[in-house]
Amino acid sequence: IGTGLFNNCRSLESFTFSASLVTIPDNMFYNCDELVSVYFSETSTLYSVGNLAFMYCENLANITLPDTVTTIGYNAFFQCNSLVEMYLPSSLIKIDNYGFYGCDLLTTIIYGDPYSLEYIGNYAFSWCPELNELFIADTVTYVGIRAFDNTRDVILNIEATSKPAGWAADWNANGALTVNWGVNHRTITVVLDNGESDILIYEKIGTVLTAPADPVKVGFDFTGWFTFDGVSYTPYSFTTMPEEDLTVYAQYTVTP
Repeated sequence: IGTGLFNNCRSLESFTFSASLVTIPDNMFYNCDELVSVYFSETSTLYSVGNLAFMYCENLANITLPDTVTTIGYNAFFQCNSLVEMYLPSSLIKIDNYGFYGCDLLTTIIYGDPYSLEYIGNYAFSWCPELNELFIADTVTYVGIRAFDNTRDVILNIEATSKPAGWAADWNANGALTVNWGVNHRTITVVLDNGESDILIYEKIGTVLTAPADPVKVGFDFTGWFTFDGVSYTPYSFTTMPEEDLTVYAQYTVTP
């Protein structure tokens, strides 16, 4: 299908893509301001939404991208003012500049599993005043300039513990007021009971762990690591980071 094939078709209300189409060309539905619904085959092989593909489709409300899409082009959904909910498939790697700029009613972003997104472009979610929450996994290596400009009420839940080196310096300038770093991280408090300070292990859930070095306590032999449930001690092995915070205790026996 050629570039801009249906642009400015201002009475077009619905469109269904064939399973064989692999990309939505640039400008395909540009300024189709009566377009409400877009449908895809269950066997769709679509991998790319082109630049400006749905720009100014201000009545577009129903679209669910197939689980094969890897790229949303720049300005792809620019000022799609009727989008309320958007599904981002697990295959998605890149949202280019201004991807969802000015989507006035966009409230909810739903992610496929697993999360593969790596790139959020400049102003990608700017001027989305109703956006309530957004999860950014540690797969995201780039967030562009003012990606959330004037999206003040959004809550950003970010797996990274601080700004990754690849993110723009002003990635959140004039953007989200609430940024929660270290989401999906947990803490293991290791109590050594030998006069030394507790060890704090702070890692993402599922991270492979290495046990601390065996502690030394004068007059005692170290016998292992244990958890305590208030009644009894249970042997503990450092394997992967658990889904809940945990306290682990060193146990000793008196040296004969």
